[in-house]
Amino acid sequence: MVGHLVDVGHDVTLAPAQTGGDGAMPEALVGHPRCRVVPAGVTRQDGLKLASGVLRSTRDYLRYHEAPFRGATANRGRALRALVRSVSNGTQELPAEMPDTLLPLNDRSAARLWKALRDLEALIPSDPAFERFIADQSARTCSSSRPWCRWEGVRPSS
Repeated sequence: MVGHLVDVGHDVTLAPAQTGGDGAMPEALVGHPRCRVVPAGVTRQDGLKLASGVLRSTRDYLRYHEAPFRGATANRGRALRALVRSVSNGTQELPAEMPDTLLPLNDRSAARLWKALRDLEALIPSDPAFERFIADQSARTCSSSRPWCRWEGVRPSS
């Protein structure tokens, strides 16, 4: 999607929270004249880092139990390892031989779980440190040639 935005004339600023590995830039965006990369350099400062991290890691793991992704065992395994790292503050890893197991949730139970996770996430406020970072970036890019973007039909993945 970002590649499409820059290709149609939008100026995009990316602020990856991590670098290298999963935070690597896609080839098509590296050095693109309309794509700027700045280090995020900001983490939650409001005391909710643990709660938000565990909640989002749980949600990411559960995503791979939905019908379209049930066969994505490698992704489910990575998401479960990330959840364990989040819960343990990086002090615990899953054994390499950990078997892949789908949670036995019927559709009604899964829908209730997703609703509970959405409700919990809605209670987590935006962190003022992130808001300051975004405002700072916005102030630097307010002269964008095409500042408005419509996101019709896009379902957020996070």
